[in-house]
Amino acid sequence: MIIRSVRGYTLIELATALTLLGLVGVLLWRFGGIASQRIAEIEAPQILTDASQALVGFVAANHRLPCPDTSATGDGLEHCGGAAVGRLPLVTLGLARMDLRNVRYGVYRSAVANMDTAADRFFPLVTTARDDPTLILLYAPSIIPPHPIELVYHYGSATAAETPLGQINGMDFCYKLRLAGTSTANSGALNIRDASGAMIKNVAYALALPGARDADGDGNLFDGSNTTAGYFSAPGQPVSTNYDDVVQVADFGQLFDRLACAGELSAAGHAHFNAATAAALMHAGFVNYKSQLQLAEEEAFVNTLLATSAVVVAGAGILAATASVSFAMADSLLSAGALSAELVLASVDLGIAIAAEAAAIATEISSVISWTGAIQSVIDFQPMLDESVLLETSVYSNAVAADAAGLY
Repeated sequence: MIIRSVRGYTLIELATALTLLGLVGVLLWRFGGIASQRIAEIEAPQILTDASQALVGFVAANHRLPCPDTSATGDGLEHCGGAAVGRLPLVTLGLARMDLRNVRYGVYRSAVANMDTAADRFFPLVTTARDDPTLILLYAPSIIPPHPIELVYHYGSATAAETPLGQINGMDFCYKLRLAGTSTANSGALNIRDASGAMIKNVAYALALPGARDADGDGNLFDGSNTTAGYFSAPGQPVSTNYDDVVQVADFGQLFDRLACAGELSAAGHAHFNAATAAALMHAGFVNYKSQLQLAEEEAFVNTLLATSAVVVAGAGILAATASVSFAMADSLLSAGALSAELVLASVDLGIAIAAEAAAIATEISSVISWTGAIQSVIDFQPMLDESVLLETSVYSNAVAADAAGLY
């Protein structure tokens, strides 16, 4: 019969094993929270990126950022008119994401611009042509074909003003971003702060996800500036013994660039309405040019009247010269030829009078031709003026349509 001995753990081995297990437990307890936080840091940016994409989509549909969920129960709906910082309004954004229910969300509001309010803020410079008729002469009716008795000069001018068009769209939101981005730093509006609590800058919106532990031990999972109304910690603030939150923000320039605001505002604010301005100025110039043509026509008409008067005067001169010839002939006959020289002079005067009338008639004909040409110039130019009016109206309508179309 063979007897085998059974060997078990000695007390030393058991004590050693328990000690090692204890150390592992201590290590897990000590570093488990930090490890979880490191995992959360890896996952959190994508979570907040999803939230940011939802916010940008809301801007595209509503031309504003959503208001925070400030309800006591956290119903997931936006509540406008309340605080600028609250929870992310998941229901309003259409996000069925339980991992986003604790996201802290803040939106920029100030006297310069409220990012969660839709309003017409883009006021383009609109130029409008004017036609100001002015009476500059009143004269008697013409003795030849009917002609106006009033000379009216049309003074073309243009006025320009920043004009609200009543359209609310993405361009208005972009304009608010530009206003807020170029305004003075405002500590009373949404801003981010460094670890010491000093303000860094204002932002359009901010998102914060709490860490896995209450790092600063104040009973609030959020740490640092994420616990103060209107403030958020800077996105780059590192994890420490008293801070383990993750923050994502969008400043005005980033959001302006993401929405491609620069090109759209440039086209809507400059190209379209600059073209409308050019069309309006051309219309005003055409009005002035037509008046110049009308003045030329009036001058040609006056020249015609003067030429007609000259013909009448020349005709009277011929009658007077003819009478002088008759008197001279009679004197010559009565004086038996002694006053024949007088007859010669009278005949010369008659010849001059006839030549003068011929010249006056030629001048009258030329004046009538010039007058007719001037009238035709006015008639020919009128369609161009009408087209300039239509062009101004059309370009302005296109500019307004571009504003109405907006960005999205």
